Amino acid sequence: MKRVSRRIGLVAVGVSLLSMSAVQAITVRVAAVGVNGVKLAAPVSSINLVGGDLVEAEILVSGWSDELSSVSTWQVGLNNESIINDEPPINCDTIKPLHFDNPPFRPAGAYMDRRSNQAAPGRGICDAASSNAGVSCINAPSACAGECIDGLCAEDAGIMCATATNQCVGGDCIPRPDFMMASGAAICAVQTFANNYVYGCTAFGGAGAIDDGSEFYAGTVLLEVSPGALGTFNLQAVVNPTVTFFLSPSSVEATLDLVPLEMIFDDCGDTGACCTGIGACEVMFPSQCNDLGGVYLGNFTSCGVDSCACPQVVSSVPPNCAIDARYPHVQNENAFPRTGLDSVEITFDSDVAGAMALADIERQITGGFGQPQPISVTDLGGGTIRVDLANLGTGQPTAINNQHYYCLRFCGDDERKVCWGRLPADVNGDGTASPADILELIDGLNGVTAPQGLWQCDSDLSGACNPADILGVIDMLNGAGFAVPWNGETLPFNCPTAP
Repeated sequence: MKRVSRRIGLVAVGVSLLSMSAVQAITVRVAAVGVNGVKLAAPVSSINLVGGDLVEAEILVSGWSDELSSVSTWQVGLNNESIINDEPPINCDTIKPLHFDNPPFRPAGAYMDRRSNQAAPGRGICDAASSNAGVSCINAPSACAGECIDGLCAEDAGIMCATATNQCVGGDCIPRPDFMMASGAAICAVQTFANNYVYGCTAFGGAGAIDDGSEFYAGTVLLEVSPGALGTFNLQAVVNPTVTFFLSPSSVEATLDLVPLEMIFDDCGDTGACCTGIGACEVMFPSQCNDLGGVYLGNFTSCGVDSCACPQVVSSVPPNCAIDARYPHVQNENAFPRTGLDSVEITFDSDVAGAMALADIERQITGGFGQPQPISVTDLGGGTIRVDLANLGTGQPTAINNQHYYCLRFCGDDERKVCWGRLPADVNGDGTASPADILELIDGLNGVTAPQGLWQCDSDLSGACNPADILGVIDMLNGAGFAVPWNGETLPFNCPTAP
């Protein structure tokens, strides 16, 4: 099977801040650290994935050196609008943070370890495997010299503690001594209310983060890959000094260094011909074709001259030239609105029929007024479509005129046409309403003749054929509850599509 590989770049961004001092680069890297709850041995900048994966990625910062003595305040914003798909298909285009589509509350989609510092030793965060990922936790039974009461030590008062070894649900409590602000007290937060997630910290009571040559952890984002992901995506920080910035007490600023995380996957599968309409063909992925309401002709198929040509009619329900013999209107009520067929099903010799639109269907009638129009087409699969009928003036279902034929012609071709007639009480479909139709109905109910369609035997429109319909036919023939007695009435036209 052909495989189609696509790449997704998740770009980490630092900010260029100019200074009269010597210039040194700050590197902000976004790296994958886990997939589907399984931790990787080390952060990686390239990883193979498949659609539906959940990727745990971290923002990692390094390289401000002695030229930037420390970072006392920093902020990194992730720009959702920078998710760029260079080959934009339909329904194959999403890699975004977990719970991104549920603003303003997006639990566990983005977080940082705000507690792993000297002010609270032993605290950490629940990892991505936890259902409460990102919640701060304590991984020691007690940090108190004495008893732990209500989360505070009784003797060395004010020191936070815990009486449980793990507050994470389904995962582990992971301390992060590599947290960027772990060397001192800091106020930190993650904002997920707006679409561009923002991570940031401000140190207090100390110099801030000092570069020791290692890579520091700044935050986590969990990314969902759509089942049909395809294309090249770049998630980057907001390149705006009011959103993404690094500040030091000495105001020395640094240049930019970008490190992408490349996620490679092969997911959308193979392509094939898609009929987006009669005579309209394009090669695409199955998911694209489905979203366009088209008919996918199969993997590796191509578009030829006749690939999406109008198919031939095979059968219909009711059958071609069938006569609707049911009540012309509700008994003992006004003659309008008429009752009867308000939809028909037509089966063709090709699944391409599913690409038909109203523009491909033409109504033809033998006369009368108020005849219904096709108002919608539904693909039922297997080459069968349903055409719903209604009066365009009222939008209400309106049945075929009595004593007339109603035809639908497809693709402008008389060879692709189906017709149905309307004559109340004409159960046997011979074009004349007579007492013989009573016997035909009785034979059908008793199984003497072939099973009858509802348009023949359900005279009273109850939705089922039963003995009560015998009385219904008798009433129509005698005109009981109807405008005229139908006994002896005929359908004065031949069926336009009769063999």
